[in-house]
Amino acid sequence: MNLEKIVKKNLNELGVKKLTSITESKITRGRLGIISESVNFNSKIQTTKFFNKLFTETNNLVSMGINKTIINEDLIMVLKGLMGNEKANVTSELKKSLLYYLESKLNMDGFEKEVLTQTILEIDEDEFPKIFTDKRFLSRNMADVFTREFGEKYLEGLTDTTKEIVMKQIDTDTFKREIEDKFTTAKQCTIYGKRDNCGPAALDFISWAKSKGIKDLKRINGYFKADIPVSSKKDFTHEMKQEFLSDGRNWNSAKERFEWISNSQYAEQWKYIPHYWVEDSNNKIYDPVGQLQFIDTGYAKDLNSNRYTLTDIEK
Repeated sequence: MNLEKIVKKNLNELGVKKLTSITESKITRGRLGIISESVNFNSKIQTTKFFNKLFTETNNLVSMGINKTIINEDLIMVLKGLMGNEKANVTSELKKSLLYYLESKLNMDGFEKEVLTQTILEIDEDEFPKIFTDKRFLSRNMADVFTREFGEKYLEGLTDTTKEIVMKQIDTDTFKREIEDKFTTAKQCTIYGKRDNCGPAALDFISWAKSKGIKDLKRINGYFKADIPVSSKKDFTHEMKQEFLSDGRNWNSAKERFEWISNSQYAEQWKYIPHYWVEDSNNKIYDPVGQLQFIDTGYAKDLNSNRYTLTDIEK
């Protein structure tokens, strides 16, 4: 291949990469922009909903294969726009809200809460988006802070020899990895416990299995048949909502929504919940979030394989 062809080939490859980056950036800004409209961080409810959606959407973008660098860069721009000041230090203004969200979701208190707070405070603005795009980023940093703060807080007053012995037990890669795994699992459970996040959870499970040498797994898109129908606001179609309101019901009452749909013509079909799970080459089912999404929430008493179906109603 002569020099002219090499140059032409490289220019074509650069053009494709640039076009791909532009396309991915448009997708990222568009999807993140939608969830960032009119958020009031003085409202605890809106703050919780915003971070729920942000963790979900960034997980979805990563699962789509969009470059994490692009997501991180665009996330900063979207957040700056959200705060109404493109020159603002986004992290310093959002850390308080993020801390409230994580503390409530992870049920942290005492020393662990102090570790979380210190970790968030030490994260620089350019690394802030990694909290959302890298599921282990925050946990890795927490493991380091945990070890450091433990030594400073609980070993004061001990002799240098005793301190050294204790620190040798905890300042190790193995111990830090255990701490990292613990925090990562806790954080992911808060994200994957939401029904809409079963897809990314299934992909994460397949990725984890591959890292352990387990292959031939595939993600399945179908339905899980629950014991009771779903009845959140988003489960109602426009027509169903109009019927509900016409019956004089209170739209903001979860109890009334459940009672209404349970006694309606939709009751049986609304027991079929759209869901992703994983199957191996022998069609054995693995559901990484079934316990969280169905049993813990009271939708089902078990995860028997006959509950998983590709159709939304028995024929």
